[in-house]
Amino acid sequence: MKTLLTTLLLLSGLHPLVAQSDKRAPFLHFVMADSSIVSGRIVRQDSTVVVVRKRNGDLSYLEKYQIVRQSLNAPQRPGPAAGEALTTFSLKDGSTVYGRIVKQTPVAVVVRQQNGTQTYIDPGDILSRSSVGETTETTMNADGNVPAGAPYLLNSRTAFTPAAGQVYYRNTYLIRNELEAGITNGWSVGVVFNPRLTNLYKTSEYLNEAIYLNTDFGTQLYTRLGISIGRKFRLGATLAAQFQHPAYFSTTQTTFLGQVLTTFGDQRSNFTLGYTFRLGKEESFLLSPGTLTIGGMQALSPSLTFISDNSIKIKSSNSGPSFARLSAALRIHSRNHAFDLGALSTVNPYNYFGTQFKVYPYLGYIVKFGN
Repeated sequence: MKTLLTTLLLLSGLHPLVAQSDKRAPFLHFVMADSSIVSGRIVRQDSTVVVVRKRNGDLSYLEKYQIVRQSLNAPQRPGPAAGEALTTFSLKDGSTVYGRIVKQTPVAVVVRQQNGTQTYIDPGDILSRSSVGETTETTMNADGNVPAGAPYLLNSRTAFTPAAGQVYYRNTYLIRNELEAGITNGWSVGVVFNPRLTNLYKTSEYLNEAIYLNTDFGTQLYTRLGISIGRKFRLGATLAAQFQHPAYFSTTQTTFLGQVLTTFGDQRSNFTLGYTFRLGKEESFLLSPGTLTIGGMQALSPSLTFISDNSIKIKSSNSGPSFARLSAALRIHSRNHAFDLGALSTVNPYNYFGTQFKVYPYLGYIVKFGN
């Protein structure tokens, strides 16, 4: 009995010594692989486990392979609270994530997008970020990406491609149709169908000119790539096959085209410069070969963007009379739709009566499918 009492007294005396020993240990912060942070003093550790006593006295058992790093200084936990601000992240793969920061640690940024899903971003993949006020919430789609129509100017395209899994359909004058699908973030395939309506000239010479002096008729199959280089610079390349059946030819004429593009800026506001060239034989009935594209877009409000799209033919050919095509429009954004309303013009120096300048209305529609 005396032995038992002696043992209990010794153990009770050791308890404050152990607690005092814990207090002497430095207060550390452990960043874990799941982005959580555990703070406390090390009680004991071995080759596999670190036992930490937290401020409230509870013990946490941390497996060493799950510890990313430890430090005396508390890791920063910035990020606005819900309802304060929205943040846009531009990533290295060309995609954009938009939403509220839920959590930010040295190993991950957790963003809640507007459709409720959470995205985990590696800080090393972030090229740039910008916070905007709550009033800009309507500018983005519910999937957290940029507004519908961002990969396109008016007749032309930018160096941005649809994101993986996204499909875009766009239409001009109810006649020219284009469908493009994103295979990966930076690679897409598409088709353009712009039939030659021979009776349209008899119905409306004005509308006929507006369409066929500004776009190539026929069917086009294309694939294009877009690569980000730095924060605000993107390179693009397009390879296309154009199929036409002119009225005075008995067979379909096939022409292969290439295009190189550079886009400066992001998917909301940017400037694009490109050049289209022919691959293979010189015979062609297209407007686009030898054409320099100069265009850009500027966000004016959460749901409105100004777009300018201009093409200048710097290499003469047998195709089309247009020397330059100039266009400007306002793009009105809704959830997954965009409407383009503006004007386009043609400058024709080959007219017998001197340079001819004509202005036409521009009408376009874009819809996006997928996230």
